[in-house]
Amino acid sequence: MIYLFSAFLAWISFFPEPAQEHYGIYTKIFLTFMFLCLVFRRPHGPSGRRNAGLLFDRYGISLLVFLALLSGSLISPVNRGLAVRTYLDISVNLFLLFFITRSLFASKKNLRAFALAVCIFSAAIAVFGLLELWTARNFIYECRMADNLYYRRYIGMRPMSTQFNPSVLGSFLLGCLAFGMFLLGERQGVYKAAGALSCALGVIAIILSHSRGVVL
Repeated sequence: MIYLFSAFLAWISFFPEPAQEHYGIYTKIFLTFMFLCLVFRRPHGPSGRRNAGLLFDRYGISLLVFLALLSGSLISPVNRGLAVRTYLDISVNLFLLFFITRSLFASKKNLRAFALAVCIFSAAIAVFGLLELWTARNFIYECRMADNLYYRRYIGMRPMSTQFNPSVLGSFLLGCLAFGMFLLGERQGVYKAAGALSCALGVIAIILSHSRGVVL
């Protein structure tokens, strides 16, 4: 399951937003499959409990209350169809990701393996962004693999890498820093080195993204 979730991370890491939006339904199907596998997974040991119990503990109930409060945005919206689609997109993905990550990361071994994948992917994305900034070219958008209305505005000035927009790139790398810092606390050299490298590259790319909110 951790390999499947790492594949999901690779999808959101290396494919720009237009591709993710176009194939969004398949992402939801994939996450739903993982969710169902984890819900019905047999507990380990005589004292183990099924993962379904995570839906009804205090954290699961807090999430459900939060999603219910978010539905207030559906009261008298300017565009009801758009509001409903946006709410469902946010709430379904948040619910599935919350449950999947809580189930998988209950094990430190799983968390460490996933953190290593995050660091590898984030370092690659940061390097790609730095190369883009240096060469003033990004083949993803030049070859029209994804139409990017920000390309001519930012190319050679602020890195976009695979994340479509400099601010999004900075936000993505900022989230990845937490996993790099987690690995810095590990004893094994390979994990510590991966954490240090990803943090260093991430901080450099974040600063060069010139996103004031991310830097702050």
